[in-house]
Amino acid sequence: DWCEIVKDLVAMANTDGGYIMVGAADDGSDSGRDLSAAAALDQAVIVDKIGKYTDVQPSEVNIRHWTGGKKNRLIFHVGASEVPIVFCRPGTYADTSGKQKAAFREGTVYFRHGSKSEPARQADIQRAFDLMFASRKREILSGLQKVVKARPNDQVLVLPKNIRLTNDPSAIGV
Repeated sequence: DWCEIVKDLVAMANTDGGYIMVGAADDGSDSGRDLSAAAALDQAVIVDKIGKYTDVQPSEVNIRHWTGGKKNRLIFHVGASEVPIVFCRPGTYADTSGKQKAAFREGTVYFRHGSKSEPARQADIQRAFDLMFASRKREILSGLQKVVKARPNDQVLVLPKNIRLTNDPSAIGV
């Protein structure tokens, strides 16, 4: 069943990030399930499970325990991925009858469509590229604004990432 959670978390990361609430039935009532094993999970376990199937370890994954009134819930959160995450290994598991099920296949990319995690459509890939392009454009334009605001006699230099503010070759680069 971890494969289904991994698929949903990856689909959410590919879409805009999102949350999975564990412990609630579809109608919002308490599922009555014991959440102690899931509550004891470390965030690193979730990140490792995602990495096992994608070779990507998302930087923003959180697990929160939430209690409200008599309700006991776990909330899994994953942040948005700038580049869509692709499954590089199949995610298969045995269902309750012992039959093998495939949550996802190697080479697939999932996005959220309403309440479902589904294989990518052309529009999903286009939107991902558009968002990535817009992010890069904002980054470049913010750097250009700094250059544009330079005074008339200022010199603007493009420097390598590591520079030394001395002639000493053994000095640490900054």
